Amino acid sequence: MKSRIPAVLPLLLLLLLAAGIVSAGQRESPDFVYAAYEADGTVRKISIGTKPPAVFIGHAGRAATLCGKDEDVICVKSLPFSFAVPKTAELAVGNTWTHDGLTYSVVSTQEVRLPGRTASAVVISSCSAEGGCRSFVYSRAVGLVGFTVPTPDKKSHMYWIQGASGFPVGPK
Repeated sequence: MKSRIPAVLPLLLLLLLAAGIVSAGQRESPDFVYAAYEADGTVRKISIGTKPPAVFIGHAGRAATLCGKDEDVICVKSLPFSFAVPKTAELAVGNTWTHDGLTYSVVSTQEVRLPGRTASAVVISSCSAEGGCRSFVYSRAVGLVGFTVPTPDKKSHMYWIQGASGFPVGPK
């Protein structure tokens, strides 16, 4: 009597390989994509994925933590990038909050132009204990619209959303 194990083994390996390719594809298809445009035409991209949670700089991904539904903030935390905004508190100039050791402050309001529309937004500043500061442009209607990323040369690059909405929109 012949064993059926050798005949089944190649099929099992093929299924495992296919599952690995699908899951790798899911890791590389982020939900929110932001881009910065350089004077020389170079485009830099940062993406935020939610399944599984990750922040991608270019093609290099880092694991991220997202705040849960029961928490009072919408947030993403990753080694290269952290952002948090209260779900329901008024976002008025001068308001501040702290999340995971970072303090965020609303410094101004503005209208932002997006493809086919404009949206009211706030500019949020956050500085770390090490002295590095970031700015975020957030809209309750659109989500995280843009943010700055400090660079070693002490300049910042501004990244803007590439899709219809940014990292999670606040509650309706």
